[in-house]
Amino acid sequence: MTQFLNGLVSGVTLGGIYALIALGFVIIYRATHTLNFAQGGLLALGAYISYLFSGPIRGVNFNNPPSLLRLPYFVAIVLSMLTLAAIGWMLEVTVIRRFRGKPVFAVIMATLGVAVVLGAIMNVVWGTSPVNLNTPFGDKFSKVGGVPIKHIDFFTLAVVAVIALVFFFGFQRSKLGTAMKATAFDQEAAIAQGISPNLIFGASWAMSCALAALAGTLLASGAGSVATQVSPSLSAFALVGFPAIVLGGVDSPEGAVLGGLIIGIVQSLSATYEENIYRYVGHDFWRLTPFILMIIILLFRPSGLFGTKEVRRV
Repeated sequence: MTQFLNGLVSGVTLGGIYALIALGFVIIYRATHTLNFAQGGLLALGAYISYLFSGPIRGVNFNNPPSLLRLPYFVAIVLSMLTLAAIGWMLEVTVIRRFRGKPVFAVIMATLGVAVVLGAIMNVVWGTSPVNLNTPFGDKFSKVGGVPIKHIDFFTLAVVAVIALVFFFGFQRSKLGTAMKATAFDQEAAIAQGISPNLIFGASWAMSCALAALAGTLLASGAGSVATQVSPSLSAFALVGFPAIVLGGVDSPEGAVLGGLIIGIVQSLSATYEENIYRYVGHDFWRLTPFILMIIILLFRPSGLFGTKEVRRV
């Protein structure tokens, strides 16, 4: 029973991070009806920016991973989110906006190009060796009902809960959420109502990139116990955001949160009991479970649990 509870806690924490990643995808899709394949690179970049603000002071050089200020961990997270929000806005203005009105495939390829460029920049500036964030949590944990829960997991769950509530009520009741949905549905009608597509697209990219920075930093801090350092490999975690949004619905914020939690729990429990099943399915089967679940959902409910069903008139 303790093994199950440990796997469940890790799964909920990991699922919370997947929920943040999925929310980033949903925000851009909800505003532009396209997917941002650069989200993985932005995830890793956000963690590196957090290290830049919180690591040991050594300036900018190419002999060691550069860091500028040894600021408190929480301050570094906020600065990283603001920095990535600014980068996201600039990417939309300088790159993505040029593809407006072009086929969706062209926009997707543009985001893939951005991902490649971001990866090259990170390799040049920080190298490929993992670096440690200056976190206040360490390996500290507390027992709840006999189950040890790391303090970073407590913090992650609290952050995810706040973000989920803000986005749920924001999309449902705020003018920005309504404007984003209207812009994605019909840009001309949105303009006629006084909505600026440039503002909406820029804001969606800024919010998505800020969430990527938060998710990347939490992953590198050890949340969910799947990554404990900043490294380029963090970008791979963004791939699990796709099964999460497929499960919850590609245009649904609440679906992104629920899908992320389900994917995280399934993946964590698969890893927990892998020793009992690996002889039948092979090692590292837990890495495949999100995509197997995604295929099953696509077969029976292509629009996801909360996604908007597309109605075509023939």
